[in-house]
Amino acid sequence: MHQKKYILEKIWPVPLARRRLAEKESPLSHEEFENFRSTLYKVNWVAHQTRPEASGVVSILASRLKNATIHDVACLNKLISHLRNTANRPLVLHRFDNERMTLVSASDAGGADGKPPAEDSHELQDTIQGAWLIMAADKVPSASSRTRVSILSWRSAKLKRRVSSTLASEALAFSQALGELEWIQIMIRDVIYGDVNRCDWSQSLLPYLGVLKNDCLLSKALGDLLPQCGIIDAKSLFDALKKENPSSRQDRRTAIEIAIIIEAMRKSKSLLRWMPHPRMVADGLTKDDLTKSNGALEELFRTSTLALWDEADELARRRDDPKSRSRSKKASLEFRKAGAILVTEGQLNRDLGVLFQFPTILTCQVKDM
Repeated sequence: MHQKKYILEKIWPVPLARRRLAEKESPLSHEEFENFRSTLYKVNWVAHQTRPEASGVVSILASRLKNATIHDVACLNKLISHLRNTANRPLVLHRFDNERMTLVSASDAGGADGKPPAEDSHELQDTIQGAWLIMAADKVPSASSRTRVSILSWRSAKLKRRVSSTLASEALAFSQALGELEWIQIMIRDVIYGDVNRCDWSQSLLPYLGVLKNDCLLSKALGDLLPQCGIIDAKSLFDALKKENPSSRQDRRTAIEIAIIIEAMRKSKSLLRWMPHPRMVADGLTKDDLTKSNGALEELFRTSTLALWDEADELARRRDDPKSRSRSKKASLEFRKAGAILVTEGQLNRDLGVLFQFPTILTCQVKDM
């Protein structure tokens, strides 16, 4: 599916005088604001339907609409240029076997780069953006081969709760992704088999009870036919979930959130993966400037493939080459290209023997190709 006709005919960059581009913090004039708002609404439609990489920019700029500046217009124009140059790029939905399909979630949290945190604590929340992607795969991803994936759902929005640490923001974003993944899983199960037990979901999925039947079984809804896989790039959160230890003396609320995630993953027999920043596909959904993202989502969108990577090998490589920690888009692209050679040649998957046992926590790293 694509929206080439709509993008090329309806979406154009917001006109700005050349001298205005240097005044990044300058507020918009009335005419500039009207053009900016109208164009943002048009791009929002595309971001909602077929172009997930646009949703982060749209969400962040919409939250600044009342105090929009030239910087915001410049960010929107960069996004529009990208959309017009790739207008015929489709959102691909592969045909998967219902008995083998796996649902994969990727979540991330980050600040809006163009707007530093305000000194006023009441504005702190405006700088924290949470995002996630839900994908379907034809099998559980492994490190020995590429796996076809289809993007089913995505979202980028301000976190619903103020947070005091990176761990807290990543945990909250991952918790929201896990909730969306479970809901999609139940919907698919109900559509195909019609046996989801409404009573068992009365407490956790209250808003969606109207579409679930009363005579279905929860035991067959999770894990049996649609195994879950969650991927994150926050090592602190990954270690906490891996150890199943939600303790946090600094932030008890985060400890509760982590405990909820652990319990949900245990019940659904979910797998957990860690990936470094250059490979996090949800990174672009937390940026107001598309050019500052790592490019992983664009690559995933273009190739429709996902591959795992071994965590131990990655950590060893980072120790040997400190430059690999660079978070720039160019460095991330070179990082993924170097990794692609190893996948092509065939990397030993140390966890292959346990992949099919679907343990609660599996130590692996994910890489998108």
